[in-house]
Amino acid sequence: MSAPVSETLAIERIARVLAGWQASANADGDSPSAGPEVDRQWAEQLDPALAILKTLREPDQAMAAIGDTDLWSRMVDAAIAARARIDLPGDDFPPLPDVRNAGHHSILSGTDERSDESFPASDPPPASPGTG
Repeated sequence: MSAPVSETLAIERIARVLAGWQASANADGDSPSAGPEVDRQWAEQLDPALAILKTLREPDQAMAAIGDTDLWSRMVDAAIAARARIDLPGDDFPPLPDVRNAGHHSILSGTDERSDESFPASDPPPASPGTG
């Protein structure tokens, strides 16, 4: 039995959760029914959603213990690239890249972002633990 597959892009779902968190009285907001506000505001959360996806690009040890880390990275890269499918006024994104053979390289920039200083969450661990 396969896991269900959402018809809504992962980046949009994350952005909607973030917008809901800000609006809902069940979280940081004050709206007892945040649905309409989330519908209006979710697109403003695309940059934070993108940052979350970039952080998730590299699986942690628990995730790696039960799955294919290369596949995971390619799946998250595909979720990042899907940002280009969301058509918002003022957007100027290049065509959606082919993600089938993305490997470890970013499908957005063509570089290996695991060692990119602008992504500190993906920095490699120190050679000797505890020497930091």
